[in-house]
Amino acid sequence: MKFKSWGMVAALVLALPNAAWAWQQECEPQFDSLAQVQAQANKGNAEAQYWLGEAYFDGSNVLEAPLEVDYVQARAWYDKAAKQQDACAQHAIGWMYDSGEGVDEDMTQAFAWYEKAAKQGLSKSQFNLGVLYRDGVGVEQNMSAAKTWFAKAAAQGDEEAAAELTDWPQE
Repeated sequence: MKFKSWGMVAALVLALPNAAWAWQQECEPQFDSLAQVQAQANKGNAEAQYWLGEAYFDGSNVLEAPLEVDYVQARAWYDKAAKQQDACAQHAIGWMYDSGEGVDEDMTQAFAWYEKAAKQGLSKSQFNLGVLYRDGVGVEQNMSAAKTWFAKAAAQGDEEAAAELTDWPQE
């Protein structure tokens, strides 16, 4: 994984603890078991498809014992959920492109997927768009757009986005 700037590295490192909290708030499973996730995913339930993708992506899941990591399966399940406009799945695909895990790193694709989720109100994607706009990674640098996306994420309780705005130069 290659980083385009140290600022982006610092932003990602600082964002991890609060990102996990925000993620739990927005993308928490509503299922009791992996078997239930699999059954619902096979019936076309977008949330279950996303969670099955997560289980394959991480090789772990919050419901039961880990699955074997399988990025092809993860992406296939994410795609099924994303086609149904599941913001968590859209974000996950963005993260695959952002991190280069399971696909070739492609920040333009990461931006496009994060944008889909952000427009649906997913605060973690809104924060990530702010970072990408601020740093000009995957998109032309645009400080006004960065501030707008940080503000949207901060309004939903994203502490890292709020910190970005606190440190923002006065206009």
